[in-house]
Amino acid sequence: MSGLQNGPAASGRLMNNGDAESICDKDINEVQNIDIELYKLDANKKDTLNKIRTCFKDIHQMLVKREEELIKDVDNEYDNHRKLLLSKSSDLETPLQNNENGKSLYEANSLYSFSSEKCSHTPPMALVQGECHSNGHPKFVYKPIAASPTALVQGESHNNGHPQFIYNPIAAEKIVKTFGLVSVVKPTVCVQIYNAGKDGDCRAVIIPSSLGNAGKHQGHLHHFRDISIDVSVQGPSGEQLCHNTTGCKRIRNDRFEIHFQPMEEGVHEIAVKMNGKEHKVIHHFEVLDTSRPLIQIGKQGSGPAEFRYPVGIVLTQQNHIIVADAGNKRIQILDEYGNHMTEIATPFEWMHSIAVATNGHLVTVEWETKHVHIYDQEGNHVYCFTYKGFIKPYGVAINSSDQILIADAHAHCIFVFSPDGVFIRKIGGEDKHEGKLQNPIFLAIGKKDEVIVSDAVGQIVIYSSNGELIHRIMKLGVLDHLHSCSGIAIDKDNHIIVADKGADNPIHRVLVLTHGGEVVRAIESQNDILKQPHGLAVTYDNHVIVADCYNHCIKKYRYKP
Repeated sequence: MSGLQNGPAASGRLMNNGDAESICDKDINEVQNIDIELYKLDANKKDTLNKIRTCFKDIHQMLVKREEELIKDVDNEYDNHRKLLLSKSSDLETPLQNNENGKSLYEANSLYSFSSEKCSHTPPMALVQGECHSNGHPKFVYKPIAASPTALVQGESHNNGHPQFIYNPIAAEKIVKTFGLVSVVKPTVCVQIYNAGKDGDCRAVIIPSSLGNAGKHQGHLHHFRDISIDVSVQGPSGEQLCHNTTGCKRIRNDRFEIHFQPMEEGVHEIAVKMNGKEHKVIHHFEVLDTSRPLIQIGKQGSGPAEFRYPVGIVLTQQNHIIVADAGNKRIQILDEYGNHMTEIATPFEWMHSIAVATNGHLVTVEWETKHVHIYDQEGNHVYCFTYKGFIKPYGVAINSSDQILIADAHAHCIFVFSPDGVFIRKIGGEDKHEGKLQNPIFLAIGKKDEVIVSDAVGQIVIYSSNGELIHRIMKLGVLDHLHSCSGIAIDKDNHIIVADKGADNPIHRVLVLTHGGEVVRAIESQNDILKQPHGLAVTYDNHVIVADCYNHCIKKYRYKP
């Protein structure tokens, strides 16, 4: 009995046959797993050594080829230089053979005393220099050059025209040390959070390797199908929101997904463990109540602060909200709380984007008649202009020089005009490979007058102030992408705020992005669905105002703490 008490039954009860079989099966499985891992390890070593041998075989072949090339170069230089020397020697010997004594060149030289007061005898090689004494006699000058390998390594130059081989062993050693690298690639964890909003469904995607697709081909020991993960989410008060046993699932061979519902605002923690306790990663993210607007302004109608297809929106320096109320053929001016102040009637219906110049003038564009109209804030029509290149002018923005930029969706480009409507240049175009635009509709201006374009095909294109392509955003991380961009704005932190919608994306949303395309925040408005969000404007206190076009209203959200 003492043997049983000290055995595996930690609880004190006796093991039955089922317990023993279970433990035995577990041990067998563990041994099998170790055998599989050892087989993979041996296969990995064999593959790695074959790669090393192939690498140095290739390098050896390249070195042999280079050796042959250098030898050939030396032979060519030697032959050319030898012919030149023989030719000059022949030219010099001919007149000396015809002198009065009929002496040859070397016989003539023997007439002279070779003391240090006259001249020194040197090999004929010095004739190449062609130097002469004042008496017209050839000057035999010999300046021996150190031919030791050290001198060649230092790169000392030769003046006699002979080919030289320069070799730097220190540089060669550095190059050789860069031939290959033996490394062990350990899996890491990438966590992506989507729609971190209070009382809304939040989604976290866990990718067990930061190497992406490249990691699958590195021959390392870890394979995605062998990886198990353990995920837990904790709220700011320490409450456990979920665990992988209740909601985590593998959505692809190389990634997992977990859904949870934040109950309060604040910093949340998601902890991911891979293969038990190995490679634990803790990711923090902040939850804001972005699922509902702070305020909603207006409804469908034609009265004050009512809208019919509001499209463009912009803020003045006084924080007044200017709305292009397209369906009602007017521009509405509201205070920062959404109260109606005044309106400007326009004679055209298809008015879209709107911008404010530094002098307070309102600039709007109308695509049916292809005109840009300028009003003062008292409602007076100041002037208008058009351009022969307009096809469907849609978006408008003003840069720091008060130049007017027009996005033409069907001309596939941005037109730039002076403040009085004189054409300056064109940016983008459908035929440009790198800076190509397909359906540009809205514009924003960066801190350095960068031109940031939302393209309805699902991309954001960023140009410098003079129209050079800087960057293009299409993908959002590894899982998401832009669908159909519309309104766009830049905030004080240089974040890009863009309205995104599309037929394959049932939730129309507003995204806050870095210039590299990283999603900082997503406003998906699950409780009050956005329908075709268009124009955007950002406030100084981290709010975004959205023209919710098909809901015929204006909504204000908080998107940063």
